Parts: sequence; structure tokens; C-alpha cells
Amino acid sequence: LDAKVSELREITDWEKPILIKVGASYVKNDAEIITKSGADIMVIDGAEGGTGAAPAVAMEHLGINTVSAIPAARRSLDISLQNLYLAVPKNKGNVELNEVQLIGSGGLWTSDRIVKAMALGADCVGNASGIMIAMGCNQCQQCHLGKCTKGIATQIPELEEKLNKKEAKEKIKNYIYSLYDEIKKLNMAAGFYKIGDMTIENLRTCDINVSAMTGIKMQGTDIVFGEK
Repeated sequence: LDAKVSELREITDWEKPILIKVGASYVKNDAEIITKSGADIMVIDGAEGGTGAAPAVAMEHLGINTVSAIPAARRSLDISLQNLYLAVPKNKGNVELNEVQLIGSGGLWTSDRIVKAMALGADCVGNASGIMIAMGCNQCQQCHLGKCTKGIATQIPELEEKLNKKEAKEKIKNYIYSLYDEIKKLNMAAGFYKIGDMTIENLRTCDINVSAMTGIKMQGTDIVFGEK
């Protein structure tokens, strides 16, 4: 991975950010590897990802939940960066603690999920399924066949014509504006004006499993379930 990142740096003349996308599984190990590679951004895709090109058994049983993957990845990135910084001799030159940004994705197509993902440590989120649905996708999970009857996931001219591009563009715009408006309202209700200022301290859960997986405090208390 280090060699591939270096190769990409040279190809792009060090002008483009390098993103590495991984499925949410061995989050801690992946974060350590990505940190050491010198990449700029870690993209993590949780189990709720809505791709229609994967086998049904994979979509149902592979990967871990997005809401648990994001805080785990954030913690691992921060620890890995700190350890890397401490491991490099300071007499070797100018050593800086560079940030590795985290993009969360997988089922983050509603405003509440996006706000929670960012509060849990994501710098931003990826949203593909929501935009596809706004365009008219009915999630039949047959993208890999290339015969989308909605004209979206296809390169067959007759089927492509079924997609009204002008109408789809307007629907995507409305969807994104609606998301932004709702996200802004949720942030302002919690006392924040800027999107992304909310933290895990502003979240509460009444589910002990969510508390144990994420570190979110239990509702009405300052207790994190499973914490000693």
C-alpha cells in the first residue's frame, strides 16, 4: 500500500489527495495501515451500504454496522497518528502530526444518520443510495446486470432513454437541499450553527448495545455501557 500511495503521489505531482476506501470490518488494522501509508483520507463503508452489485448473502452478512465502525476508525486513526509521530526521531528533520480525515458511508442517506455519523467522528459522509433513489431507483438489487429499467445503472441506449436527466437533476437538487436544511435544524437545536461542530457528547442512546459499540452515553445518565 505504501508503494501504491507513493506511486499515486508521483503521478499526480503531489497535488491531489489520496483516498483509500475499505469495507467496515477490521477497522483498527485498516486505520493503522492507512496511517502508515501516508494517505490523506480513509473512506469506510459500513454494512448498510446499498450497492446492488453484490451477492445477497454478502449484503446481508458481511461487514459491521456503520455507526459502530466510524468511532472505532476515528479512535484508531488518532492513536495510529500519535504513535507514528512519537516513533519518528525528531532530529531527522521537520516532523509534523498530519491529520488523516475520515469519510463515513453506508446507509447515511437521512439527515439524522448524517449528523450522528459526523458527531461520532466522521469529517464528512458519502451518500450514493439516497441520490440514486432520488433519481428514481427502486433498489431491485440488480445493478450488476446492466439492465436497469429506470435507465440509471445501464449502458443500453434504449434503457438509458427511460431516465429523464433534467427531471433527475432537479430531484437530486431538492433532495440535497432538504438534507442540508434538516441537518442545519438538528445542529441548531443542539446549540450549534456550523455543521460538524456536534460531538459524541451531544448524543445519547437508550440501547445498551449502541452504547457499548460506540461509547455514546446512556440516556439520562453519564454512563457508557461496558465501560469500567
